[in-house]
Amino acid sequence: MSLVGSLEDLGLGEILQIVSLSGKSGVLFIRSPLGEGRIAFDRGAIRGALLGDGPRDLRGLLLAGGTLPEADLEALYGEAQSEGTGLEEILVARTALDAARIEELRERHVEACVLRMFSWPTGEFSFEIRDESGDPAGVDLLLRAGMNAQFLALEGTRLRDEHRQGDEAGDGEEGGDAMEIAFDGEQASACDEVEAER
Repeated sequence: MSLVGSLEDLGLGEILQIVSLSGKSGVLFIRSPLGEGRIAFDRGAIRGALLGDGPRDLRGLLLAGGTLPEADLEALYGEAQSEGTGLEEILVARTALDAARIEELRERHVEACVLRMFSWPTGEFSFEIRDESGDPAGVDLLLRAGMNAQFLALEGTRLRDEHRQGDEAGDGEEGGDAMEIAFDGEQASACDEVEAER
């Protein structure tokens, strides 16, 4: 399956639905004047998403969210490197974070990335059939079970449409940033919940 084109001709919601319904595995690359991103699919479900200016690994995700104090996180990362184990294994063994909470943070990250891409009205996309787990960037941000691409397509389209209606009514003075801030806020709230439990 070859899927290449412009976001002006085929919106992100439609692309997600096509890949989901076809049950394909691969990576959707999006290049927009507002940013670059990619979405990894496994049999039509979304397993991961990255933004060009966002976290590339679990350490980066935890740093960006302020989930743990930076010094503590760096010490744990150093331990994982020296022991040759994954950061997640060290976090589960030595902090209040458990595997379920880490997976929840990953889910929030994937959702926030995909929804932010909905705020990019122009750009180019291409879908490549390949295994994302072979790429070291983002591999420890991949979800164990995929997210429903059609749900995210509907949610992203709804948020984008609400944002456009606000702009037309004169309420959206912040432009594209308002939609982006809403998505970042969702990710931050997940990190705040983890911090409160510590």
